[in-house]
Amino acid sequence: MDKILLLLLIPGFGRSRVKQFIYDNPLLLEDDDYFNYMISKSLDLPISIYRDSVDRLKDKCKKLGVEIRVCKKKSIIDTPLILYLKGDSHLLDSRKLLGVVGTRTPRVKSQIIGEELVAYSVKQGWVTVSGLAKGCDTLAHRVTVKNEGATIAVLPMGYRKSLAPWILDKGLFVSEYPPGEDVRKYKCVNRNRIITGLSKGLYVIESGKGGGSEHSIKYAKKGGIPISYSFGFNGIEEYGAVKVTQKDEFDLFLSENYRDDINPYRVYY
Repeated sequence: MDKILLLLLIPGFGRSRVKQFIYDNPLLLEDDDYFNYMISKSLDLPISIYRDSVDRLKDKCKKLGVEIRVCKKKSIIDTPLILYLKGDSHLLDSRKLLGVVGTRTPRVKSQIIGEELVAYSVKQGWVTVSGLAKGCDTLAHRVTVKNEGATIAVLPMGYRKSLAPWILDKGLFVSEYPPGEDVRKYKCVNRNRIITGLSKGLYVIESGKGGGSEHSIKYAKKGGIPISYSFGFNGIEEYGAVKVTQKDEFDLFLSENYRDDINPYRVYY
């Protein structure tokens, strides 16, 4: 894990380049001498400085109670190299994870139906996975907590102590970014692939064409994740989404479309 953290600190080494570097050099993570030799050409500072930075990051995470985990989730498209976890990490092992997304400005009708269906899924034992954005995401998290369910909040930034502490009672924060790292627009898009990749099904409360939720819908379609929606845009059914506004419709979606073998994606290591 330390080697991956160090690679991510090297200027110009983003997630994709690090993955390719590992793929091209199978012994990289196994042999210390080989690792030092291969990265020496890319370092602008002595390797000891990078190792110190890794140690400081690990110390910071330890103080915050944040677990650093190498991600080997096959279901996440463009799998993150590292996940930072704060809370009940065992929730990731649940077989009933439901992604819930939607617009930041839902209509009242959407909120009413969304609250009813999310509450129903919680009572059926589903864990809610969402992105803690304003609107539908926050509604999903709050309804889950209100109904004594468990929820996972996938962040487009690093964990902060000030973030929705009420989630931690029975929940989990997940991020591919280290604690304290700021939010950026592209990170919000990246977050959506993790929401869908962790989930066995996706429920869209309300989404407009071109909204952030459409990224989640596209990732779900690509990954073979069943999609349902209450209020969508023209063309949403082309992604295979089924409309649900009643509990019996939602129950049918949850029971018939749930599969335990979705997403045959692989990681490089």
